[in-house]
Amino acid sequence: MTTVALRYDVSSNFLARVCEQLNVPRPSRGHWQQVKVGRRMEQPPLPAARPGDALEWVRDGARPRAAPVPRTPTLPKHRKKDARPTRHPLVVGVLEHFERGIVSTYADEKYAKPHKRNIVDVLSSKAFVKRALDVASDLFIALEQRGHRVTLAPADADYSRMSLNHRDNKEKLSDSDYQYGTGAWRGPARPTLVFVDTVAIGLSLFELSEHVEVRYIGGDAESKYARVGSLEERLAPRRAHDWTTRQWLVSGRLGLHAYAPYGAIRWERYWREKVAGELPSMFGAIAKELEDQAPTIVKLLEKAEAEAEERHRKWEIEQQERERREAERRKAEEEKARLAELKEQLEKLRFARDARALVAAAEDLIGSRGLRVTKGGPIEEWFDWIRKRADEADPLSKLRHDVDEMAAKHRSWPRPRSPLGTMFALRRRRRKR
Repeated sequence: MTTVALRYDVSSNFLARVCEQLNVPRPSRGHWQQVKVGRRMEQPPLPAARPGDALEWVRDGARPRAAPVPRTPTLPKHRKKDARPTRHPLVVGVLEHFERGIVSTYADEKYAKPHKRNIVDVLSSKAFVKRALDVASDLFIALEQRGHRVTLAPADADYSRMSLNHRDNKEKLSDSDYQYGTGAWRGPARPTLVFVDTVAIGLSLFELSEHVEVRYIGGDAESKYARVGSLEERLAPRRAHDWTTRQWLVSGRLGLHAYAPYGAIRWERYWREKVAGELPSMFGAIAKELEDQAPTIVKLLEKAEAEAEERHRKWEIEQQERERREAERRKAEEEKARLAELKEQLEKLRFARDARALVAAAEDLIGSRGLRVTKGGPIEEWFDWIRKRADEADPLSKLRHDVDEMAAKHRSWPRPRSPLGTMFALRRRRRKR
């Protein structure tokens, strides 16, 4: 590992994590020492990529090769029931992160905000989180018994988590309602996915909140709402201005949200308990509906992909038209600018000619009277100033300078001989010999 890590300029520990992420076997500790002493070590075959596995590793934050669009799923055979584990790996050690976390106080719903974000997608109160994790473990095991892999989304994959309605009603949440994923706890870092063959379906297990009558109890330091009829509310002292209202509180009942984690489409299903403890009895129906809906998700993805390609084609046509119009506009502006520059040069040329003509006319006038311009006098200074302004304005000044230089060089070059002159020169050389 150290030799290969040096080739890619990473540490051996980092390369080991990459191999683990890509499900690539790597040599065990002491492998190369065994090879040196002549012991034959078998190389394990590269396992096939499982649904949801990363296909490659790229450095420097570059985007890895995109996974193909899921095909119509082929449902595998169910596993043997004797292979059922007691606890799913996704929920092992998760309870302590909820116990170390804080509690949401928004609207007194009291949802637990876990200490860690890279965990399974479960929303629950602290008092109910143990049962929620137990149900999540049983659900994941039941799905894997049917041949469907349950895992966290790969860190570099393009899966997104759909917003969750954790209320016990089916109405769409308003903008002012608290939603799991929009408050201080923004949901898990990666969605929890079940792969029905190659089709990914997101899963969110949550404790429902219900709209119940509550009473405002406690002092200024510990003021809160308590459910009317609860032991806490009955034992609380009555206040002079006692009043009740309705608030959303956790209910002790569970719900499951299944959704398509592809940003291009929208598909979701909800299962909510009417009586606490009935969700496990729905596992068979839930798995059956997920299997039935997987081809629908594929069709939605194919339709979205076709629509995206059509939008891209139209965008390319519009982009080409915009580029053509922009090129025509730039060409027109360049032509307009060249014409304006030409007019300005003509104005400067007329000014330079008129200025020089003025100096020549003045010199002719002075000479016609038999007079001379005094050197260094005010008239000569005035003539020099006019000539200088004329030279500065004259657009042909630089061209005239370049032409003069080229003509001077041309005069200094030896003249090429004609073919007849070359013949006479050769004859003269022969006579001299």
